[in-house]
Amino acid sequence: MELLWFHFMLKCSLLLLNFLLCNILFSAAESPCHDGERSALLQLKQSLAIGNCVTSDAYPKVESWKLKGGSNECCAWDGVECDKQTGYVISLHLSKSCLHGSISHNSSLFHLVHLRRLDLSLNDLSTSRIPSTMGDLSQLTYLNLSFSGFYDQIPFELSKLFSLTSLDLSRNPLEIQRPSLNNLLQNLTSLRELDLSYINISSTVPDVLANLSSLTSLKLQLCELHVARLSVEQSPQIIEPRRHRIFCFSGRVPSVLGNLTQLTYLDLSSNYFQNRKASSFSWVAKLTNLDHLGLSGLLDGELPPLMNLIQLSFLDVSRNHLTGPIPFQLMNLTRLTSLHLDKNQLTGSIPLWFMKFPKLAELQLEHNQLSDPIPSWLINMNQLSSLWLSFNQLTGQFPPQLENLTKLVELGLSSNQLEGPIPSSIFELRNLNHLDLTSNKLNGTIELRMFARQENLNQLYLSSNNISLVSNITAQASFPKFVALGLGSCKLTGFPDFLRNQDELEWLDLSSNNIHGKIPEWITNLNFLQYLNLSYNHLTGFEQDPVVLPSLLLDLDLRFNELQGSLPPLPDFSLYYLVSNNIFTGEVLSMICSSKTIAFLDFSNNNLSGMLPQCLGNLDSLSVLRLNGNSFHGRIPQSFANAIFLTMLDLSQNQFEGRLPRSLAKCTMLQYLNFGHNHITDSFPSWLGTLPELQVLILRSNQFHGEIDNPRTDSEFPKLRIIDLSCNSFTGKLPTKYF
Repeated sequence: MELLWFHFMLKCSLLLLNFLLCNILFSAAESPCHDGERSALLQLKQSLAIGNCVTSDAYPKVESWKLKGGSNECCAWDGVECDKQTGYVISLHLSKSCLHGSISHNSSLFHLVHLRRLDLSLNDLSTSRIPSTMGDLSQLTYLNLSFSGFYDQIPFELSKLFSLTSLDLSRNPLEIQRPSLNNLLQNLTSLRELDLSYINISSTVPDVLANLSSLTSLKLQLCELHVARLSVEQSPQIIEPRRHRIFCFSGRVPSVLGNLTQLTYLDLSSNYFQNRKASSFSWVAKLTNLDHLGLSGLLDGELPPLMNLIQLSFLDVSRNHLTGPIPFQLMNLTRLTSLHLDKNQLTGSIPLWFMKFPKLAELQLEHNQLSDPIPSWLINMNQLSSLWLSFNQLTGQFPPQLENLTKLVELGLSSNQLEGPIPSSIFELRNLNHLDLTSNKLNGTIELRMFARQENLNQLYLSSNNISLVSNITAQASFPKFVALGLGSCKLTGFPDFLRNQDELEWLDLSSNNIHGKIPEWITNLNFLQYLNLSYNHLTGFEQDPVVLPSLLLDLDLRFNELQGSLPPLPDFSLYYLVSNNIFTGEVLSMICSSKTIAFLDFSNNNLSGMLPQCLGNLDSLSVLRLNGNSFHGRIPQSFANAIFLTMLDLSQNQFEGRLPRSLAKCTMLQYLNFGHNHITDSFPSWLGTLPELQVLILRSNQFHGEIDNPRTDSEFPKLRIIDLSCNSFTGKLPTKYF
């Protein structure tokens, strides 16, 4: 009997093994890698470079594309999917693949004619236009080129991709002119998802949108959609505060979108529609299937009817000039998980009916005028992961039992009037990643080691309170790795020792403490540091000689210390370089002129001397230049023609001589000019009268001379508010027309 049983089991095992082998062989046979497509993939890899990754979770997928023998190896390459029956490549998922370079119209990519899905998002292909041959991939159902750097016109040939169900071209420097948006979309009637956010759309709102009856997701954030563009002659209000920025000055809210009743996702945030009244958005009430609605920056003080949108889980109505209490009509939206009401002008208390949102995970109410204490019932909203109440007028102390908010990841309470000690329950929030308590009236003593319990905490802001922070953590102690630390005004007397090992820091504020001595050498080792504020301390110099600052530093603030010696070197990509009110000596070297990004330079109130490099006025990103209160001499640099963003120039209290540079007349954004207390010899600068934004002009205590002529036109100095001509040698009568 046992022998029969053994033979039976053996036979079953052999049958099972035979079945598995057949499946393996059949599987291999059904998906061979075609030689032509393998070659096309390898050519594509060869045509692109592997460079710096765009995101932290990116990795170079194409590095796995190597010949290892066998006929089907390319179907196993990372990011490649083949049809199991035919073996043809049907999907390329190369998002976040660290790709750099250009995709030309004759790229081997377009030999993969069986492709159904193509994702090149989050790479750096910024030398590429979208090739017209993209339209030859006629079987594509999914195309994602977002965040990849493609530029210029979107080619008309994309309109030939009749099978597309998902198209994402967002967040690229693209524009739609030829074809128009109407031409592009008229044949894409199968679309279910469309994202054209952050693209310059220069066309009318296409009626063809109403024909996209399958559309469930439409994202048109900040894409400058409009109906009829006004010419410069028609629109005297035209302004250009940023270069390369195109504004749409007319454009009506596209009510045609009300026909897209299958939409579950709609985001029109930050467009420039002409009619911003709530009634212009009444069609939104028809979209009863909406799960996500973004209307940020579109409305003029009142919400459209939203009561019927009971499927909504995400609502963003931030930046809409909403006033009064939080709108009561929102109470019907009981499925909300994310509510954005930030950057409005809402007043009153946080309403009790928020308790009707049992699933609410994200609540953004910052930058309003909400008052009263934080309600104690808020701790019962135990699904909250993100709570932002910063920049309001909230008073009182923290509610008790914060530890009930076990899912809280982000808590922002800065710039309110909260008082009392920080409750110990805040240290029980083990999932907390971001805590911002800046600029309140909090007091008491906090031991830094209390934050050691919160292993996920990487952004901590305690500055500008009345807190005494006890930093008793050594460099060797186990402590969270921070990305941002705000410890200003925390009554520190030295650099906390644990900082020397915070090698992931990007943002550090130790301002307004009582720190003496020198800036430690280990600051240089913070390789990711982008913001460093050590202002308002008693620092005297740097331990390191010569001084080397972190190479990625963008903002450096050393104001109001006792720093001596030469100026620290300007990092390559600096935006803010603030070293005023110290005891620095020496000259401003011409090496400073190599900066391509500097916006704010403040060397004021030091002991600097010498002549200024002539190239200083050519810094085309410069917005503020303050050199007052030093001993500079010689002529002011004459060339300011490239400083088109300059808003403030203060050269007062120096020893400059000669004439004012006439090129300043080309700095049309100038608001503040101060040449006081120098040795400048010139006539009244009536030529500055053409500056449209100039509000302050100070010429006192120089050697200006001659008569001040009457203005030639009524538009000279149109915004001038303060003028100081004292202690000069002007003659004649002061023309009253200037006033």
